[in-house]
Amino acid sequence: MASTKQGARDFINSNWEKAVVGLNHIQLLLPELRTSRVLDEYEISAIDSCNERFEKNRTLLGMLIKKGNAACEVFLNLLDKGRKLSLDDRAHDWIDHFSFDASGPYRAQLKLAAREIVESKWKDSRKLLANYVKELQFKYTPLILVSDVSDVYPESKYQKSRKKKCKRYIPKEEKPINVMDLLTMKEKKILLVGKPGIGKTFCVLQLLNLWAESDEDTLYVFYFDAKKVRQVGDSADMRSLLFSYCKPDTMIENDILSDIENGKANVLIIFDSFDEIFQTFHDQKIEQIIDRILDKSYLKEAKVILTCRSSADECELSDWADCTLKVRGFGEKSISEYFKTTLEGQSVLEEIMEIYKKNINVFSLCHVPQYAFVVVCCMFNKDCIGLQQKISSMMPPSTVTNLYVHIFRYCVGQHMLKMACSKKGKVDNYITQNKSDIMILARKAFDGIISKSVNLIDCQLEEMHCESIKQCFLVSTSVDDTLTSKETCFAFLHNTMQEFFAALWILENKNNIRDTFQRYFNAGENHLKYVIFFLCGFLDRKNFKLMTSLFQEDLPKVISEPLFHNITEFIQSAEVDIGEEEIILFACQCLYEAQSTKECVQVLEAIDFEFCLEDEDIDPYQSHAVIYVVNEAIKEKYSYLEITDFGLLNLGYKLLFECTESSRAFG
Repeated sequence: MASTKQGARDFINSNWEKAVVGLNHIQLLLPELRTSRVLDEYEISAIDSCNERFEKNRTLLGMLIKKGNAACEVFLNLLDKGRKLSLDDRAHDWIDHFSFDASGPYRAQLKLAAREIVESKWKDSRKLLANYVKELQFKYTPLILVSDVSDVYPESKYQKSRKKKCKRYIPKEEKPINVMDLLTMKEKKILLVGKPGIGKTFCVLQLLNLWAESDEDTLYVFYFDAKKVRQVGDSADMRSLLFSYCKPDTMIENDILSDIENGKANVLIIFDSFDEIFQTFHDQKIEQIIDRILDKSYLKEAKVILTCRSSADECELSDWADCTLKVRGFGEKSISEYFKTTLEGQSVLEEIMEIYKKNINVFSLCHVPQYAFVVVCCMFNKDCIGLQQKISSMMPPSTVTNLYVHIFRYCVGQHMLKMACSKKGKVDNYITQNKSDIMILARKAFDGIISKSVNLIDCQLEEMHCESIKQCFLVSTSVDDTLTSKETCFAFLHNTMQEFFAALWILENKNNIRDTFQRYFNAGENHLKYVIFFLCGFLDRKNFKLMTSLFQEDLPKVISEPLFHNITEFIQSAEVDIGEEEIILFACQCLYEAQSTKECVQVLEAIDFEFCLEDEDIDPYQSHAVIYVVNEAIKEKYSYLEITDFGLLNLGYKLLFECTESSRAFG
């Protein structure tokens, strides 16, 4: 007899020739392999298309081995049951050497179901890439898991340089906890918490994926999210909950359930996005069952993993948990790795990736996996790819505002799908329906920017419904107010997202535009320029079209003239306490975000076509903004100007721009 430790895949590999020769009439097994989630219709069609018996057998066995141990075990059990029809009489002896376990087929089916869950959720979350990437196979990029860290941001962020401030959002990769450690921990009640989109589901998908691909043959893993709990139905009991998406054979169902309930089986139950599961409870029976699992009235020996968003309500679950881990998102290495693995084999130039990686605002934003995904999608954008083909690395694929507009719409769309419990509906309509909540966030973001605060303590935010759109963009936690009281503190996932919302508020309240410019040019208010960049970006027709559900259609016409008048006026002003080079860079970035050709000419005329940035350290994005302004001005009005020295140095990304004497004379 073979060792009981030999997995089904290893068994088939070691008996390959016997299996190829001994298999007969495998078409009788194919329907059950389809029902058992082992093969799909395309794989069955590929097997049927083989002309010769041995070729069919090799094709089937090759597919099984590639799919892993679980698929092979289901196959061997089906083959054992139907051996009279599917095996030659002389081939029965080799399958007798496999050690069959009565519960093995069900455990194998659970693994196949886990693989289905992983693939389905991964594809659903990657639909934006479907037009560009054919293979949407699950790829895990390591996330930072830590046991103790606060979600309250230090207010000293505003006292640091922009680069240091943004870098503080990226979690450090010191002694991270591995996802597989969740299986080996002795604690029975584990809580994974984190910001929205930070990667909590990504973690449990990796856990399912690792278990499904392993040869581990003692563990039952059951996964539930809000959708699966809703599917259980009103007549729920422990049996219907556990066996809701993968039901064992009737002959062994009672034995498996008895082993699970009596603690004789090794069991892991995952409740993913428990805050969403809790919100969908409409039936007291299913709620009572889950409560009893959590308080260990049921399944005392089972390990339970919950994931939920960081919030003030998290404290109650923290009291429940034996171990609380915080998912912090991607570290610096993981962000780069995520870009590399997602874009591998695709027609995205290295220079395009470098633009994003060198922009600390965007790069640090990508510590949130959901935001990183949208950034990658923007690299695949058809306009970006066409641009690459035309002018290589001379221009970035999109403006920063365009990137954040897509992040905003994507996050709102994800929230819509969860709240509507459906895949139908238009994001624009949903934005319109939630405009009042969005503008509350925008007002609070603006107030926080003015007061230089990233932590927002506000009763209006606290009173917003728990299912409101604030879930997309804010994280909340409790902080001590007095000796006996606490306050709820809210914060955006990243400071730049707060700046984006602040710009929305200014756009809604047009009278604030000039005041914001004046504040920027006052000492100590330099941080407002990033809000102004977003404000200018909303004037780009492409961006504003995506945000018309919040604003009037003619708003760009109304505010663009006074806004650009402010820019030109401040360039020419001698009263500001900002260096000339910084003012030029500020103006160029404003014009680039707005994609405004006409005003490019006005800006260059305002400075008499003469400026030098030789001594100014600028990043690649600023470089492209200057290039844009100069190129657009030349195309618009001065196509006969000659530029003799226009270089973009790779080392340090310094831009040196000098016009010829004839150009200066013209100015």
